[in-house]
Amino acid sequence: MPNLPVELKLQILDELDQTRDGKTDPFCGIALVWPDVLFEIRRYRFHTIRLRRIGQARTMIALIQSAPSIAEIVRTLRLPSSNIRIHQDPVIKQLFSMLPLVSSIHLHSIFLRVVGLSNNTDALLALPPTVTNVNVEMHCRELLATAALSRIFAILNAFQGMQRLELRYSNKVGRDRRSLREYSQTNTIRSFKALREINISAPELMGDPLFVDYLAEKVVFEDLASLVVVNTWFDREVCEALNKLMRRWKRSLRDVHLAYDSTQDLIP
Repeated sequence: MPNLPVELKLQILDELDQTRDGKTDPFCGIALVWPDVLFEIRRYRFHTIRLRRIGQARTMIALIQSAPSIAEIVRTLRLPSSNIRIHQDPVIKQLFSMLPLVSSIHLHSIFLRVVGLSNNTDALLALPPTVTNVNVEMHCRELLATAALSRIFAILNAFQGMQRLELRYSNKVGRDRRSLREYSQTNTIRSFKALREINISAPELMGDPLFVDYLAEKVVFEDLASLVVVNTWFDREVCEALNKLMRRWKRSLRDVHLAYDSTQDLIP
């Protein structure tokens, strides 16, 4: 196995990457026997970092301290946990400050109780200005859509270089059953000058006038060029909402893509 051609080794690495499940690391032991493709192995291992537990962040810090070049390989961060300790722990901020070339961050399964914490912003501000792609999946209950958006855009204010935003919103009941009524909408207007595309999946809310009014009046996307709306049933209320948004962004908007809930086929 150590004497295999480099081209074949790279093909094997690619196959391993295609089959990985995100919970295991199939590349861990290979570096010991294939040192000639060490850089490629590190690229597969560390291009995307998933942080489910604080221990994973500590492990990454230790790896970067022993091999600083690893820090420049990391391009995508995924935080799939709603565990409040992950978002509060200063270890997260320390790790973020060590990653100079991150371009994409995914905040998944985030409950607004967690996202609303002020010290979240401190950790996110430690990320470099290279972050251009942001994916947010929110779950909440007992919280108005406008208050939820107010909270999330306050957090997103940390990403002034953001060019693409995916916003997933669900008000389904999750594991966190504590009341969120103490959160309310603020009147702060947020501006995102770099944003070019917004991708929205909020089937319960696209027809809600308050939801649409917030997007149209409380956030400023000066140069938004592309609007994508998915997982939505386009009834009269939703069509009226889209018309309002398109009028609001008519100066810059160039592309609109709609995906029906039933077919998922994009309609240009």
